[in-house]
Amino acid sequence: MGKQRLRDVEWLAKSHSAREWQRWDMIQGPTLAFSWGSATYWVVLGHPSLSLHFLASKWAPEGCRACGWLPDSQLSPAHKWLYREIGDSHLLRYLSWTVYPVALVSFSSGFSQSITPFSGGSGIPELKTILSGVVLEDYLDIKNFGAKVVGLTCTLATGSTIFLGKVGPFVHLSVMIAAYLGRMRTKAIGESENKSKQNEMLVAAAAVGVATVFAAPFSGVLFSIEVMSSHFSVWDYWRGFFAATCGAFMFRLLAVFNGEQGEPRPRPCPPAPPSLPPPSSPPFSPLSSLFPPPPLPLPPPFSPLSSLPPLHSPPSRSVETNRPVFGMKDRCPEETITSLYRTNFRVDVPFDLPEIFFFVALGAICGILSCAYLFCQRTFLGFVKTNRVLSKLLATSKPLYSALAALVLASITYPPGVGRFMASQLSMREHLDSLFDNTSWALMTRNSSPPWPSEPDPQNLWFEWYHPRFTIFGTLAFFLVMKFWMIILATTIPMPAGYFMPIFIFGAAIGRLIGEALSVAFPEGIVTGGVTNPIMPGGYALAALLAFELTGQIVHALPVLMAVLAANAVAQSCQPSFYDGTIIVKKLPYLPWIRCRKISSRHVIVEHFMNCTVTTLAKDTPQEEVVKVVTSTDTAEYPLVESTESQMLVGTVQRAHLVQALQAEPSSWVPGHQQCLQDILAGGCPVEPVTLKLSPETPLHQAHNLFKLLNLQSLFVTSQGRAVGFVSWVELKKAISNLTNPPAPK
Repeated sequence: MGKQRLRDVEWLAKSHSAREWQRWDMIQGPTLAFSWGSATYWVVLGHPSLSLHFLASKWAPEGCRACGWLPDSQLSPAHKWLYREIGDSHLLRYLSWTVYPVALVSFSSGFSQSITPFSGGSGIPELKTILSGVVLEDYLDIKNFGAKVVGLTCTLATGSTIFLGKVGPFVHLSVMIAAYLGRMRTKAIGESENKSKQNEMLVAAAAVGVATVFAAPFSGVLFSIEVMSSHFSVWDYWRGFFAATCGAFMFRLLAVFNGEQGEPRPRPCPPAPPSLPPPSSPPFSPLSSLFPPPPLPLPPPFSPLSSLPPLHSPPSRSVETNRPVFGMKDRCPEETITSLYRTNFRVDVPFDLPEIFFFVALGAICGILSCAYLFCQRTFLGFVKTNRVLSKLLATSKPLYSALAALVLASITYPPGVGRFMASQLSMREHLDSLFDNTSWALMTRNSSPPWPSEPDPQNLWFEWYHPRFTIFGTLAFFLVMKFWMIILATTIPMPAGYFMPIFIFGAAIGRLIGEALSVAFPEGIVTGGVTNPIMPGGYALAALLAFELTGQIVHALPVLMAVLAANAVAQSCQPSFYDGTIIVKKLPYLPWIRCRKISSRHVIVEHFMNCTVTTLAKDTPQEEVVKVVTSTDTAEYPLVESTESQMLVGTVQRAHLVQALQAEPSSWVPGHQQCLQDILAGGCPVEPVTLKLSPETPLHQAHNLFKLLNLQSLFVTSQGRAVGFVSWVELKKAISNLTNPPAPK
């Protein structure tokens, strides 16, 4: 019997050691050091931004390489070129419009899922789970990096047809680079694993992911604070800003060193000097030798700076409206010091005081729509997973499901069909450029009808939002209604994609619609202090977009912040966030918040919901009993008590260390002596002290705060030093669920 137990222990040791080595190799991170190791840590911390920007520059050629804008790369213009050059046959044009994204989406889903199933989606929900203390196997593996790169390239090549972004995958890629470099650094300097330093690097890498997309270091750090972790350490601010600033610097630097920025912007040539007649020989005079003519003026001294263009040249302006023209290919080195999305709002009076009410109403409307979107998205994801046909299709043939979903989306955006009312020929960047227009489209089309171009006009992108049979309000409202469910459908496709940019554009369209309605309601503007200032619909699009660093506009800071407060007040009180909802649907480890103040969580104590079935190991436990416990359970650690009678908790023993100790040679044990756990511990098995534990009288909200702040997975419960149970995420979630949704009385 004992030999059989020992063979079981050896088998468990082999499988456990392999599993532990894989986990160690995956999440080995940097350690706390203030010597040469600390210097290498800062080098590794800034390196993900350089690597990710170099990768983005290789993905996005031509002018897009300067800003890392992948959807406008070479594949997306090829789709539009094929659609234009295919001819007048509606069947061929429809096939060219639909088959192209269907093929790319199918390849993206099939390739990435064949390598690893963790490459689908944005990756942010899984990253939040990792930062909460849960270990997800293979999520940060290098093969996941390759699958994400190839799949994301194909996804973004579909352009605005599928309408997906890249912010989340870039965050995932940045985190994988940081984790890999952290493992290299740890192995190079020979330091041990440190979870705290690993989390610091992952949080900083999340900020780099946003900074590489928009060249916005402040937005990257704020994204890392608000999205990635529930409690952000002040110690991580410096690391986040350091890494994000390196990313933003590379964003600007690649635009300068990139040799394919597009054609330089034509500059007006200075007028040529008037041509003078050739000098003729003056008539001979005897006085000419005494009074020579005055010398000709010398040219100005040569300066190497005189041949350079001015540093701040005015932007190209339209002749009719005298405003910057959106969409012109005027890329030049000067764009490295301008915003990613140009706007032209007045700075003297950007908004009037009565408009604050409309901005707050806009925030409330966005909050209500976000709650509706999150509810519908979570419901539809649950329906896809529970429906027998769809779940079987996703389990057996993910590329087929992706192709069917892409076919539906591409058919709706077909320009001669319904897509004409949705500005479907515009790219995602052109969508934002047009929505930021500071003129009122409704007022411009009130008494006149602009031409209806068959192709987008780069100088007048807003023509795509106009239709002779529809008004501007009709096209914007139709765009919002259709994109509402189309984005939800696109989120179910199992391929690498980001969902931040589609919601970005959706919010800008909401603001544009409200701004256009206000411009019609107040065609002359709002009178304040005897001065009439017109309504700028683009300002409402900016407020709904909630972007400062992308547009370079800070003049709307007050109305934007008030709109954010109103939107958050509505959204947070009704639904969990987008990423938390995805965590719930994917059934990842998730610890909900105790949000409602009406819930009296102080009256619920640990004794009401703790798990009392705890397996303890006493020091006087015989070896045979220890082997039996190890082989029959799979817990990571066991509570160590002083004796079987007292049950006084003295520490914990890791299962891996206990298995290694049980593998010791029997010759090292004293013959004729009954071995017990005390002898095994004396042979070198380490015992870890219990630094934190709960009491049965601890309130629920205090236990919840401890789990959130310290990223804990479980805690032991002791009463007067005796181990009486334990509390894990399962018990906490059940207790919170019973508070928010009390079970029906039996």
